[in-house]
Amino acid sequence: KVVAGQSALAIEHAMTLETAKKSYWEQAQDRRLKDLGVLGASISHQMCNRLHLMGLGMELMQMQISKSCAVCQEDKNKWNKSLEEMLVSIQNAKNMTEALKTYGKSSEGKKTISLKELLGLAKIMVDAKHKDFPYEYVFEGDDIDLIVNESNMQEVFFNVIDNGLDAIKIFMNSSQKSRDYKPRIVVTWKRENGNIVVSVTDN
Repeated sequence: KVVAGQSALAIEHAMTLETAKKSYWEQAQDRRLKDLGVLGASISHQMCNRLHLMGLGMELMQMQISKSCAVCQEDKNKWNKSLEEMLVSIQNAKNMTEALKTYGKSSEGKKTISLKELLGLAKIMVDAKHKDFPYEYVFEGDDIDLIVNESNMQEVFFNVIDNGLDAIKIFMNSSQKSRDYKPRIVVTWKRENGNIVVSVTDN
């Protein structure tokens, strides 16, 4: 009985210690994520400012080239094409920093935001992770405004779409894949009994 009692006490102490360790690491992880959110928002803000200045510089160059008499039309076309491509890249970078800023926000508070906008922000993050992986992305549904925590919902959509692409990559390496197989993610949503039901399907 004494041995059994001491064993039970030792197990109880071990379980208490394990619970305390888990709680400590969860709190540490929560603090780390909050710090990362603040840092990400600050970096994104600084990046957006610099990208904005770069975009203005590109647009100014376009204006100067179009007015210049010393540059032939063929060269003007080449310059304008290059500058347009740069402006598109700058806009893509601005979209990425905006998505990162939203993703890193604190989990407090709600706001009104379009469901399509949320899905768009999530897709930017997904495409950054799965860079150079071609897939068809289809989303269908009426434009609906939600009152939600923006960063939390963005994380939810990011995780679901990301999981779908991970599953697709596994499938592509399997013997079940047909020759004409093309990766596809379909996102649909609808109103149902006072709720908004969102479905994310991979093939």
